[in-house]
Amino acid sequence: MEREIDRFYAVSKDGESYLVVEHEKIIEFNALGSPRTQYFGGSRRLALVDGSPVNQISNTEFEILDSGERIQKIEK
Repeated sequence: MEREIDRFYAVSKDGESYLVVEHEKIIEFNALGSPRTQYFGGSRRLALVDGSPVNQISNTEFEILDSGERIQKIEK
């Protein structure tokens, strides 16, 4: 299971805007004999809103893996 934990806009050098979404895997933990289930955040991944994978280069720079295009996070 995954959950969305963040989304932000980033722009390429030619001015094209992209919506980047950060997802986090949810790890379910059931202790033996316990009726309670605990959930923990696991690994994270970045993707464009269309599902295309994105790599983080720095806090503000990212790379769209399918095209190799570098994009910069737009600060609010």
